[in-house]
Amino acid sequence: MNINTQIIDGKKIIETKVLIDCGTQGAFMDEPFAKKHRLLLVKLKKEIPVSNVDETLNRNGPIKQYTQLSVKINGNIIST
Repeated sequence: MNINTQIIDGKKIIETKVLIDCGTQGAFMDEPFAKKHRLLLVKLKKEIPVSNVDETLNRNGPIKQYTQLSVKINGNIIST
């Protein structure tokens, strides 16, 4: 399900759509999206491998960075 959302980074608000997936194990963002919107990315001390449903490693590689943001969905603000 795609939902209109606002990502809040300090005083900057980014209007976007998100994909809600009840089977995921976290909240994820595409690195090019983060760089396009100049979001602060922090390097992880240890990379996190990403596996597909069939247990093969994801071709995009491990998660190497993270960010902390607030997300507004239907008037509710959630901090990541």
